[in-house]
Amino acid sequence: MIYSIQRYCIHDGNGIRTTVFFKGCQLRCPWCANPESWRPHMQIGYLSHKCTDCGKCEQICPKHAIKNHRIDERLCDHCGKCAYYCPQDALQVYGKELSLEQLVEEVLRDRRFDEESGGGVPFSGGEATLQAEYLLPAATVLHQKGVHTALESNGLFSGQLRLQLVQIIDQFLIDLKHMDDSRHKEVLGVSNQTVIQNLTALSDRDLIIRLPVIPGFNDGEDNLRRTAQFARELKVPLQLLGFHNLGTSKYRALGMPYRYESISSMSAAQLEEKKNICRQEWECIL
Repeated sequence: MIYSIQRYCIHDGNGIRTTVFFKGCQLRCPWCANPESWRPHMQIGYLSHKCTDCGKCEQICPKHAIKNHRIDERLCDHCGKCAYYCPQDALQVYGKELSLEQLVEEVLRDRRFDEESGGGVPFSGGEATLQAEYLLPAATVLHQKGVHTALESNGLFSGQLRLQLVQIIDQFLIDLKHMDDSRHKEVLGVSNQTVIQNLTALSDRDLIIRLPVIPGFNDGEDNLRRTAQFARELKVPLQLLGFHNLGTSKYRALGMPYRYESISSMSAAQLEEKKNICRQEWECIL
């Protein structure tokens, strides 16, 4: 299950890239800008600004799962009829099934543009490694065709899977959300030790450590320095990603609370200040 294929991406590795976003993630990062990526099945979002209260969605739903524009997940069978028949496009489908052949065909449409710019195909999410039975053959086919493959990941995959990934993934971009294990557990519910182990094991590969800079969570000087020091120990580049709240509308569409809605997106100047702290320990890339 994927929820998006985005073309002409420039922030997911080198060159122009066609990024495949997998649906489903084991984490619930409270700052996440893509809540539609959390669950591994199709979801329907409600865009209130487009709705005219015609009631068509309630009438067409075979499971009677819609009332007052809200979908009861316990009743919904994810058929998508409500979104298909909505005359105002006020219901948005998040997620679709593609066969391996369909996915490869989709991403190869832009191969000429990607190759001319030195780009390729990153697998992102959600967390792509949760669908290893789909990710591995897709990456294998593209790798065999000479397409540069990349993996954006939270790093919470097994050592066994890592041994398979290194055969077909050319570049790894892995988040290290906090150096302090107790703080990592407190906010994210899991230890950071698997992430640390995978980063260490992949340090001889084309690897970029990514730090999403989140206000009040990991943006303190101590964590910034410790993260940069760890990257220096591994001799791999560090990339800081500034917090933004552009996912607010998605939380509203899915009827989900967003803890970071009132927190302003990080400005370029604020992010540069954090980078300068890290640069005292190790290099930061754009």
